[in-house]
Amino acid sequence: MSDWLNVFYNLQVTETCNLRCLGCTLWNRDVSGDLEESLRNLIYNDTFFSIYPRRKIYNIIGGEPSNFRALPDVLSYLKNNSIKNYLWTNLTMDSENLMECLPFVNRLFVYLPFPSKESYENFTGEASYETILYNLQILKKRKIPVSFYCPVTPENISWLPDIYEFAYQNKAELILYWNPKRSTLSKESVQFLKRYKRVKNVWLIKTKPVPDTYCPGLPYGPMSDSLAFLRGAAHQLFLKYGGIFV
Repeated sequence: MSDWLNVFYNLQVTETCNLRCLGCTLWNRDVSGDLEESLRNLIYNDTFFSIYPRRKIYNIIGGEPSNFRALPDVLSYLKNNSIKNYLWTNLTMDSENLMECLPFVNRLFVYLPFPSKESYENFTGEASYETILYNLQILKKRKIPVSFYCPVTPENISWLPDIYEFAYQNKAELILYWNPKRSTLSKESVQFLKRYKRVKNVWLIKTKPVPDTYCPGLPYGPMSDSLAFLRGAAHQLFLKYGGIFV
C-alpha cells in the first residue's frame, strides 16, 4: 500500500472557491497570499522539493485551484521536473487563465454535480454554465484528456442518466462516488446507483468524509481501506492513471 501512495501527492493550492454550492462555505473564506508567496519563493529558489515530496503525479486541488494566481507557475515547475499534473477544477475559470495552464496539464478532472444550465447554476450559485461549455470546446481542440467527477446525492441522483449522457457526448469518463456511512440515499437509490458499475467508462467509488479544508465535491479516501481498494474501481483508476485520492 505504501508503494502506491509514493506515486502521487495531493497539493492543495487554495481553500477558497468561486462557486457557492449548497451546503458549502469555502466561497466565504478569506483569500490568503501566504501560500502563494511561499510557493513562488520555493520555485524561484528551486527548493520546492525540500518541502514537498517528489512524486510521479501531483493532484492539484482546492477549493478551486484557478483561484490561486500562481497556478501556472506551479504547474510549469512540476512539469519541468517530469511530474504529471492532474488538475481538479470546476472549469469556470476564464479562457485566458485556462490557456495559460494547459501546456502543463496532463489531464483535467472536472466537477459536474448537475448536467443542465438551470440545475447547475441553481446548485452552484455563481457559476456560468456557458463558461464550462466554452472551456470544454477549448480542451477538445487542444486534445486535453478530461474526466468528469460527480458526488451522488439525493438531490442529483435522478439526474444520473443526463449526467452520464453529458459525459458520453463529451467523450469523457465519469467518476461517480458517495460515502456509504454518511449518505442519505435510500436503499432504492443505492441500487439504482450500482447499476452504473456495468456501464463503460463509468467508475463507481465509495469514499470517506472530506477534510474541512478540501472542496466537499472531491472524491476522498477510496484508498484508505487496502482490501476494499484492491477490489474496487478506485484501484482500476489508480492502475490506469497512477493517481487517485487518499
